[in-house]
Amino acid sequence: MVKPKTFDFSSILTEAAFQVLIEVLYLLQEFESSLILVGGWVPILLLPDVSEKHVGTVDVDIAIDGRALTESGSNTIEDILLGNDYLPGGEPGRYIRTLKIKGQEIDVPVDFLVSEHGFLPDNELFDITGVRPITAPGSDLAFDSCEKIKIKGNLQNGSSYSAEIKIASIVSFIVMKAYVLNLRRKSKDAYDIWFCLANHPDGIESIAAAFEPHLGRNSVKIAFSIMAEYFRDVKAKGPEMVIEEEGTKDPEFREFLRQDAYQRVNDLLQRLNRRSN
Repeated sequence: MVKPKTFDFSSILTEAAFQVLIEVLYLLQEFESSLILVGGWVPILLLPDVSEKHVGTVDVDIAIDGRALTESGSNTIEDILLGNDYLPGGEPGRYIRTLKIKGQEIDVPVDFLVSEHGFLPDNELFDITGVRPITAPGSDLAFDSCEKIKIKGNLQNGSSYSAEIKIASIVSFIVMKAYVLNLRRKSKDAYDIWFCLANHPDGIESIAAAFEPHLGRNSVKIAFSIMAEYFRDVKAKGPEMVIEEEGTKDPEFREFLRQDAYQRVNDLLQRLNRRSN
């Protein structure tokens, strides 16, 4: 039996986001077969025992797999969330849960995503979920390349809850992060790619091997080209974004991090290029 993962977060924002994640999994149990956790929680949950501490995340991102989505009852995802203190987030696909932790009120966004390829007509997906999800290029790979893990936490009433969830694999996570890196140009996305490459316990070669069955997919090829552009040399935007997100002010460590980010991403790309030829 796999022991559920538990976490001790130093950031109150990440702690709040984890509590919301546990609550969402509890509330949406009837939809669990069609929900896949993506976004910033992936490296934290897939690589929990690494010595390098992740900077954390402040939201929850869930992809909806239309292929696995079926009518599951009278209540939609939106009905359930709005009936349990979640509020519309001001844009389609987003809901906000406000928690009070250690005397502070914290707003945690929960975003629902869907592949650009659809799988279900928009109107049918809306009828089943009540959600107008955010289109996330590359997320279709997460439906085919995911893992199952067990996590455990506390609900707002203080009771403990554990769940087995589907979560994007390292492969699909890197592809999705490359896409959003190019779309929104946030330093966190470059950082997350580097973090996975720097901390995966089996090394970059194992990540390259995991990519092999997916090398023919257009989404993977596009992700590679994006990463190659952002990490084309040590002075490129990608390494600089990693430094910015990591937050170090030490000049020597900044230079080390710049070189490390560039070398690791290009090591992966070179290994993948050899496997493609």
